[in-house]
Amino acid sequence: FIFLFSFICIVVPIISLFFFFFIIRRPSRSTQSRSSAASDVYKRQIVVSRLIEATNYFDTDKMISNDYKTKITINKKEMADCIDRATLLIKEGDKKPVFLTIKDTEMELSINTFIGSMDESIPISKEGSDIMISFNPKFLIDILKVLDQEQVSIFFTNPKAPCFIRDEENSYIYIVLPVVQ
Repeated sequence: FIFLFSFICIVVPIISLFFFFFIIRRPSRSTQSRSSAASDVYKRQIVVSRLIEATNYFDTDKMISNDYKTKITINKKEMADCIDRATLLIKEGDKKPVFLTIKDTEMELSINTFIGSMDESIPISKEGSDIMISFNPKFLIDILKVLDQEQVSIFFTNPKAPCFIRDEENSYIYIVLPVVQ
């Protein structure tokens, strides 16, 4: 929230204003208690707030690397359906990852649980080297559900680094952390 006082501009976080008005609007404690000490405590309340500088936030440009080793383009629906089938083998509460093995023209998705195992291949277009990486299937499904494009580009650096799902125009970027075993 911004206050303007004759050439002075003060920026106050809205949450600080909320707490300030909450303290002012609540009934006086002196009406609830006859103790003068309780009344004094109410009158001496102090609200402290500070503005967080923009330099304290993460620099996402440094986190997102354009120096990828592998880029795949895959049909979003085929990938989502395959991951969805794999999750049928995971019991509620289990945290089993899906393993992606990316080769020349296909991505093999596999999972091994107490209920059973699954190996399925999906055709892809690949640039770069082969890679094997594992992810929490829920994270991938959540991202694939919100994307509008039919084809999705996924960028990999190495099996222990996050992958990036983004379009060519960088109108969106999703970061998915791998499961390291």
